[in-house]
Amino acid sequence: MKTIAHLINDFQNFLAQYNKNMAELPRVMGKIAVDVVHENFEAQGYIADEAVIKWEKRSPLTDKTYDSRGKNYKGSVYSSSNPILRQTGNLYNAIRYSVRGKYKVFIGVNTTIIPYAQIHNEGLEGNAFGKYPFKMPQRKFIGISQKLRKRIFKEIQSKNKIAFKFLSK
Repeated sequence: MKTIAHLINDFQNFLAQYNKNMAELPRVMGKIAVDVVHENFEAQGYIADEAVIKWEKRSPLTDKTYDSRGKNYKGSVYSSSNPILRQTGNLYNAIRYSVRGKYKVFIGVNTTIIPYAQIHNEGLEGNAFGKYPFKMPQRKFIGISQKLRKRIFKEIQSKNKIAFKFLSK
């Protein structure tokens, strides 16, 4: 049978582990979010709940343009065979998270470096050169999905199981 001193010690160990887990949580959540966004790129669509909402294919004109760039410029990365939103890899590699304050996590892309990120994620309709109707289809890659929530919740549960082990000794 444990003494009061042992119980107090166990509780202090639990609190120390719990506080450590809570301090690490925003960073862990950010890493999970970046991983889920990268999985969207791999799936060529937005993974919402359990289904993948596939991105609309590029237009034949865009593919033709990419192929002609690839033929005319040695070392060009452009090709119609490349996955959507992965011609250069710049957008994929620009996905970042930042922790602000104790419990706030932001995920996104610096739009001063990758100005087209928001347009692809949200879509856009307008007139090119003020005259020609234009539509960029939404190809959502960042968002709070059920998959992201489940992964974060699972990680919180896992971390807290470690903390609760101090109480069950």
